Amino acid sequence: MRPPVILCAFSNSGDAYLSQLEKEKEAISDALRERQGKGHLLLDTDSRTSKKLRDRLLLYQPQVEIIHYAGHASGSQLLMEDATVYGAGLLQSIRLQKNLKLVFLNGCSTREQVVQLLDAGVRAVIATSVDIGDDTATRFAEDFYQKLASGHSIDEAFKLATEVVTAKNNAALTTTEDPDRGIARLIKAPNTGPVWGLYLHKNQQGAADHRLSDKSFYELHIKSQIDSKFNTSEDAILAALYNVLMTFSDELPMFEDLEKKYGEQWDPRKFDVREVKNAIINSLPSPIAEQVRKLLVTEDEPLASERLRFLINTYSVMADLLLFIMFSQLWEALVQGKVPVLEDHLKERVSAFFLLDHRDRQAYDVIPLIRIIHDKLKAHEVPLFVNEMSHLADLMDERESEFFGAYLNITGIKGKYKDLAALDELDDRDIQQDCQKAEASLCIIFKELGFCARYKFATIKNIYINKKKNQPAVYQHKMVKLDYVLVGFTDKMEDFENFTDSNSVVIYKIENKSLSAFNLYPFVIDMNALISEKLSKIYFFYNYDKSATAATCTYNFIKNINEKKDRLQIPALPNFLRTKTDLKISQEELETIGPEILESVEVFISYFKS
Repeated sequence: MRPPVILCAFSNSGDAYLSQLEKEKEAISDALRERQGKGHLLLDTDSRTSKKLRDRLLLYQPQVEIIHYAGHASGSQLLMEDATVYGAGLLQSIRLQKNLKLVFLNGCSTREQVVQLLDAGVRAVIATSVDIGDDTATRFAEDFYQKLASGHSIDEAFKLATEVVTAKNNAALTTTEDPDRGIARLIKAPNTGPVWGLYLHKNQQGAADHRLSDKSFYELHIKSQIDSKFNTSEDAILAALYNVLMTFSDELPMFEDLEKKYGEQWDPRKFDVREVKNAIINSLPSPIAEQVRKLLVTEDEPLASERLRFLINTYSVMADLLLFIMFSQLWEALVQGKVPVLEDHLKERVSAFFLLDHRDRQAYDVIPLIRIIHDKLKAHEVPLFVNEMSHLADLMDERESEFFGAYLNITGIKGKYKDLAALDELDDRDIQQDCQKAEASLCIIFKELGFCARYKFATIKNIYINKKKNQPAVYQHKMVKLDYVLVGFTDKMEDFENFTDSNSVVIYKIENKSLSAFNLYPFVIDMNALISEKLSKIYFFYNYDKSATAATCTYNFIKNINEKKDRLQIPALPNFLRTKTDLKISQEELETIGPEILESVEVFISYFKS
């Protein structure tokens, strides 16, 4: 199971600035900090725009338990920082939240939105019927969440929070019944209309009794000690990955499950951390898992230079993977005519990427290129296969955020070391400082990339049709699921109601027996699939070189992403093959498949010629 989410949106306005809004955010965070620290819930307070709010609702579906809005409001409108939002505009996203218990609209005169929310299935709504002061709204919210965090029910917390209002406004709490809206608890001052009301769905009267869970949904007893001794650095990565992946993956063992397994012998301080490490690695797409494995599974504490190499490689593979997904989606959109015209600046940026030599490619920052492709697809309303990419784009716009600072740190370190093989020859003190900085930055980045666990990788080798009498046809995929990297891959047959491309490496998700997949060829290739061998050997595109005698592409083997000896040159030149006695592929095989791979890369490049 995954932790429930309290999703908060704090939207301010430059024209009518709410000075207490930041205080309300801090107050709610303080009230729930202990609960979040114990793993009882996940608190998200970053949504300020309608786009980000929708993205977060999609991201956390169906974990959202409470939605809290604070900011300017008027009748049926919520004033987000990017747009004025009508309550009805969020209903579809809200309907998807099957575990939503409460919507708290802490703005002026939000009562008008209650009926729509209750009709959409929301169990309880807190809303206002009149304009409210900034200070009063903050105090009411602060007290409500303090009481909720201390174990009180929604109804009890609401009643207790009224003390804040009664002391200032001589208000009273009344209870009324409405055949359409169920029960309403109303805070009402003398000679005024009700200020706050707690409205309950007529079929969900028990919603008022809901309390925050006191179950720890993730709890890792690891102390992070990234220090100058450099002896426990993997703990920080382990804890960061565990905490974020608990939200997205069912692979990770719950502590309650471990307690049942070990019975009376269970001691959370002495559990076998290898179980958690295995589960983390198995939760991630294999190209990323291969790099994380080197960070988490080590026989001896690595040298600082070696660990820094692992950290840079992990970030580089994550970034390259996102780039290849965007390349593939842009290519498909171009072929299908969904993106009819490419601007010169986009052509120049993509062309420049394919002109990088080996040394510059190592230091190259692909994120700006990802962003410009993302914006192009969004401008033409092309749905993103990995829809969480929009969330990352929003984070990159927040230049003062922790995430953007971590991105600057890790890319700065990546650009500093253009030749990773030469790290061992550099000053050890500088390496250790950069290693600690990269470690901390990667932990922050991991917090926002947990969604990767929603997607899997597979090699599709062949596809067969299986049609039985009076039954619909199914498509048998001979595939290698690229997961469980610690125990190895296996070939297997799987049936789906639709089909994808053969001889391809795909990123996929399965929904209702339907395979939703996206082909990453020729940016990610499986050499074993191309030469009809068992299992898989995955390579990432590295660079394109037209300066040699003949044009070539270089690919990195994901298990040893920066080992020059494991790189693959396509088409293979004779002097390259003579140095690759361990490649287990013949000149004839490379001559057969090499031109096709090279041609595919060059076809993609041709779209970006001026």
